[in-house]
Amino acid sequence: MSEYCFKKQYNWTETVLNTSSIFNVWDLKDAKLMEKGLLFKSQLTPEDIKYKETAGRLSRTERQWLQIEKERENDFTEFIDIESLKEEMQTWVYPLHFIDFETSTVALPFHTGRKPYEQIAFQFSHHIYYEDGRIEHANEYINSTQGEFPNFKFCEKLMEALNKDEGTIFRYATHENTILNAIRDQLLASKYENKEMLISFIETISHPKNNHTNPWIVPTRKSGKDTRDMVDLCEVIKKYYYNPYTYGSNSIKKVLPAVLKSSKFVQSKYSKPLGTIQVSSKNFDSNHLWLAKKDGEIVSPYKMLPSLFENMTEDEI
Repeated sequence: MSEYCFKKQYNWTETVLNTSSIFNVWDLKDAKLMEKGLLFKSQLTPEDIKYKETAGRLSRTERQWLQIEKERENDFTEFIDIESLKEEMQTWVYPLHFIDFETSTVALPFHTGRKPYEQIAFQFSHHIYYEDGRIEHANEYINSTQGEFPNFKFCEKLMEALNKDEGTIFRYATHENTILNAIRDQLLASKYENKEMLISFIETISHPKNNHTNPWIVPTRKSGKDTRDMVDLCEVIKKYYYNPYTYGSNSIKKVLPAVLKSSKFVQSKYSKPLGTIQVSSKNFDSNHLWLAKKDGEIVSPYKMLPSLFENMTEDEI
């Protein structure tokens, strides 16, 4: 609606809305800028966004100013705080584990005794990055048993996948941590036979959300104590990396194509068949290429995924 209003009132084009205006500046919350008539990045000064630096990482306003400056100057070079990122990476333990959950929350519960809008976790994928550079799609799980509440078996399979070593576990954004918090609460309220073991596992790899009513103590990496609390790669991006091709977004669907567009190293690697670059996949054969170009531009890997249903576009789905 806001875009429609600005197009009608000011005759703004899509280009102005997406690049020149202040409305795509990441996490910009100051409504007073509009009251002052500061609607374009070209009008802003560091004082307008209350610019403040933070030692060892990008602060919220530093990141905002990076975006503003780079878009004003048409500068598409990446920013990387190499030393701070190296320090972060030195706390990681190989092999590195990457997990992704698929979940559902519905108003009318699927299962007897469950609550409206309760978290249902039915699928995960698990990839491993080894220290020698190999990448393996190690595990995947989906519960498709009709009528079965999937969360506890989901957790058992996840524990089975991740407990083979002490490697660092990664997620992207908060979703996986939120789901494990929810499953822990469900286990506490249940009579499930393996509940204590699963609760212990969850407390090992996650941390309580803010204001959790029944929190647990998690060691931090900086404390020097062993911890497998999942590393949020979205937070790593926010702290140490900015790519102008994301236009302020930290969504993985924006960050991945931006990295691919900017990095010659990644382009070189993924222009080769998976089988020749030590990448094993359960879903794509060894000849699959992840790098493709159209009209000279690199195509987002997300747009290269096969259609979910035949003869239906992504928009129709």
